Amino acid sequence: MITAFIFVLINPGSKNQFLVPAISKIKGVLEVTEVYGSYDIIVKVKVKKLSDLDTILNQIRSRGEIIKTTTMISNK
Repeated sequence: MITAFIFVLINPGSKNQFLVPAISKIKGVLEVTEVYGSYDIIVKVKVKKLSDLDTILNQIRSRGEIIKTTTMISNK
């Protein structure tokens, strides 16, 4: 299994209260947390293979509110 953290930057003024639940419903997403700092949301995912991670990233990035994502893969 692959665990990854996706750091998400959204457009200023976007509504997190709609985005967070939508991301939470994506298969493979374990946790979605709003944060303050360089990014707005951190998404924890667990998948079987990298292609599954790509699918999740494409689903997140397809939202109009997303400016940028950065993904970190954990060795745990």
